[in-house]
Amino acid sequence: MSETVISWLFEKLLTIPAILIALSVHEYAHARMAYALGDTTAKNFGRMTLNPLKHLDPLGALCMFLVGFGWAKPVPVNSRNLKKPKRDMVLVSIAGPLSNILLAFLGLLFLLSLSLSAVVVATVVNERYEYILKIHTYTLKTDKGPALLSQSIEQ
Repeated sequence: MSETVISWLFEKLLTIPAILIALSVHEYAHARMAYALGDTTAKNFGRMTLNPLKHLDPLGALCMFLVGFGWAKPVPVNSRNLKKPKRDMVLVSIAGPLSNILLAFLGLLFLLSLSLSAVVVATVVNERYEYILKIHTYTLKTDKGPALLSQSIEQ
């Protein structure tokens, strides 16, 4: 095997835990915020957990693994259970992306603690942040805005 193939495989193997952690924390943040605002739907469906198997969408995870962009199963939210539905749905929606920013910061601290070169860390963070920023900017500019970031179940 050539060095580039081994390098690619190693990178992909390191990506698996990162994907599982990121998807779980992101969806848990949506569920936890909804619960804090009065909606127990995610908890009732067993989705208020950090267990990645509860949030994993197989096709979304495969896409994330192969092309760097994917999705998880959306956390169910019933806006009728929220105290102030319009405001609270925005808060539930932004909880996930805010958890991504927090995870990125914690990841940066972890990389710095490994004494990696500041240039390498800055390059990795800059490339990833730029990509994430473009995605979130696009999502928030669409007609539905933050509502795209969570799923509402009307019962």
